[in-house]
Amino acid sequence: MTVKNRYGLVFNPRHLSFSQTDAEPLIAGLQKAGFIGETFSIDNYQAHLVGENFLKMVTFLGCSPQIELTPPDRENWHNFCHIQIQYFPEPIYYRGMNRTRCSCSQCGARITDKLLDLSQWQADKLIIQCPKCQEKQPVEQLNWRHGAGFGQFFISIHNIYPNEAVPSDQLLKLLNSFYQGWNYFYYEI
Repeated sequence: MTVKNRYGLVFNPRHLSFSQTDAEPLIAGLQKAGFIGETFSIDNYQAHLVGENFLKMVTFLGCSPQIELTPPDRENWHNFCHIQIQYFPEPIYYRGMNRTRCSCSQCGARITDKLLDLSQWQADKLIIQCPKCQEKQPVEQLNWRHGAGFGQFFISIHNIYPNEAVPSDQLLKLLNSFYQGWNYFYYEI
């Protein structure tokens, strides 16, 4: 079963390769800390309910966000906040349809090289030269301004609107205690 979650907040390690073996202690730690709750499966879709400390680890912004934490019914079960662990055999470029902007990670200049067609992207194969500082860098090392990520391993929190929530320092510290260097971004399809 393919599930179309319309929007979400996604975490991934900055290092492109991250095996399932690397992830096992991380997932166990996130469960122990109460970020990830029970596993659930519907047809071929497997994910996790949010844990009892989820709302302490993700800070919601705005006046009164509407967050549904329990599955409504069998027809609309995917329209609630839940966590999916995703592995890919090779690093991928992950983003939704949201407008993605990037800038040079050295000087901050906006990159406008029409590089948003990254469907054939391969790690370290696409090098971009900054129009301002002339620094050359792989496309995955650009500053993607929380609009995309690259890698093999992703923790997706589905049904959080873009920029509606941010990870707490507690969550980032917990992620970094298992593996140094994390990125987070939003998607919307």
